[in-house]
Amino acid sequence: MLMAVNAACVSFRAPPAPLPATEAARAPGAAWRATLGRRALGTPVTDGATLWFAGVDRFAYALDLASGRLRWKQRLLGPPVSGLLRAGGTLFVATARPEGTVAALDAETGRPRWRVKTLEAAGPMALLGRTLLIPTRDGTLLGVDTAQGRIRWRHPAGVVRAAPLVLGTDAALVATADSLFLVGEDGRVRFARRAPGALLAPPVRAGDLLVGGTTDSLVVALRVADLAEAWRHHVDAPVTRLVAVAGDTAWAVSRIGTVYRLGLDGAAPPVAMATLRWPASTGPVPFGGLLLVGGADGVLRALDAAGVEHWRVQQWRPIAAEPLAVGSDLVVFGGNGDIVRYHQEP
Repeated sequence: MLMAVNAACVSFRAPPAPLPATEAARAPGAAWRATLGRRALGTPVTDGATLWFAGVDRFAYALDLASGRLRWKQRLLGPPVSGLLRAGGTLFVATARPEGTVAALDAETGRPRWRVKTLEAAGPMALLGRTLLIPTRDGTLLGVDTAQGRIRWRHPAGVVRAAPLVLGTDAALVATADSLFLVGEDGRVRFARRAPGALLAPPVRAGDLLVGGTTDSLVVALRVADLAEAWRHHVDAPVTRLVAVAGDTAWAVSRIGTVYRLGLDGAAPPVAMATLRWPASTGPVPFGGLLLVGGADGVLRALDAAGVEHWRVQQWRPIAAEPLAVGSDLVVFGGNGDIVRYHQEP
């Protein structure tokens, strides 16, 4: 009986089935493949030579971007709440159980520079000047000094799920379940307004607008100057991932996998470009004239402006993070620790 129970607890995931030749013909080829940990969390970061990310296996990793070889890995004190945040030669990571901590790691070696106990983080951090903004599960926003790891201030904010969005050098936008407010590096709230809905991803700046999606199945645009609503449009399901912006156009993908195109002037209703067969697991990412969308089925699809699919690549499901553009190449993160750098021949 014990052997049967242990066998049932083994985490075995069969590799994804290969794509049919007709679907894979135009896809970019793999420059290298690596398998590390179980799955990347948050958005991986790079300086063009090294790729850093945190995994659900409680490790932080550094890979050589050219070869995919492991440079270092560092054990974390608990599961990371989201991805890494990088500032120069330092990486910051927040971990949860058994106790909430925030750590600063040396980007070159992975060794900790400092650690500080905090309340358990609720979502991604942001860096405002020399202060880390950290939302916690009890509704507190912490300001932590990046040099020494000292908690500078605490502010009762409410439930925060999206990373604070830094606006300029002296303020960041914090979105709670029902409010929006600007906070300075000193922790003082400068401006507050009722939120148009709960945001699970930070809005994206587009000139004098902030464009984002809500769990109320809305895509909204707010004016940067006063956070007043410029326009809103309904879509077919909650928008939980980042919205993409390029030129005068925005793209959003709903939770059930419908990809929408919207004009930034807000005059026309959103146009449904394509419908995926599976729920989307990433936001849309513009890349070389195409739009990339990752699905819970482990497929990354490349769509043109009309929503026509140009190519797709298959990894372990789901696509775990937004694909990372490296020049004309792509780094794609699957759901089983599989990482592939794809190269598209001109």
